[in-house]
Amino acid sequence: METNIPDIYAIGDCAECVHLVTGKPAWIALGSTAAKMGRVAAINVTGGADTFKGVLGTLIVKVFDLNVGKVGISEREAITEGFKIESTIVPAGDMAHYYPGTKDIIIKLIADVSSRKLLGAEIVGEGVVDKRIDIIATALTFGVTIDQISKLDLAYAPPYAMSMDALIVAANVLSNKLLGKTVGILPQKVVEKRDRGEDFILLDVRTEMEYMSGHIKGCQHIPLDKLAPRVNELDSSKEIITYCRAGLRAAQAYRILKNAGFRNAKYMDGSIIAWTYGLEK
Repeated sequence: METNIPDIYAIGDCAECVHLVTGKPAWIALGSTAAKMGRVAAINVTGGADTFKGVLGTLIVKVFDLNVGKVGISEREAITEGFKIESTIVPAGDMAHYYPGTKDIIIKLIADVSSRKLLGAEIVGEGVVDKRIDIIATALTFGVTIDQISKLDLAYAPPYAMSMDALIVAANVLSNKLLGKTVGILPQKVVEKRDRGEDFILLDVRTEMEYMSGHIKGCQHIPLDKLAPRVNELDSSKEIITYCRAGLRAAQAYRILKNAGFRNAKYMDGSIIAWTYGLEK
């Protein structure tokens, strides 16, 4: 923490440091960062030899009933930095779905395509967010890949997590996309395609009751359990994007379409839970 002037140290909000993901200078003013810088500077002022390696911009805030966290770099930041990326949005429960008090969280993961290393994450929801953000912060510090995250031996009991934690589920979904096993598209990309006037089919594969409760304007509806025998109702020459409540059934519908010979099929990451653009009844 010593400056270019001997015996003068710079710590806290006035000091620039290194971002551990990009390796570039970064100014991220956080009390947690300042405290760690202060300890390093104090050790060195008193004759020690410590270093401050850098930051990830790990943060969490409470917005009314929502917990909102971010660590590493966002999709937009990753693209600006020149990374070739893949990302996913995965809604999941913060604990076992049958346990009282379980709440949804939405996880977005961003990874580098070539190295498969995680670059950042954003998590929002009424459920437990900080635990997952801290796990990712640890992973980013040591340059962990998506595959390594999916194999982490995390604590499990129904009051604390699903048997496969939400973070591991998200890592597996992103791994499938990186391997080309599935092709997903983020909700905002669907909106951009619609705004450009592109001709594609948005396919709702939820139940009739779910569809009637609210659906995306202009979509076509075929419930998942009826999709296989009714695929001939779809125009195979068009791009087809499936969606459901959270993404699982949409991914299953995507697989049904691919097996039926539909070449230009995708599923919408996060589906209705991640859709913030309004529904119609």
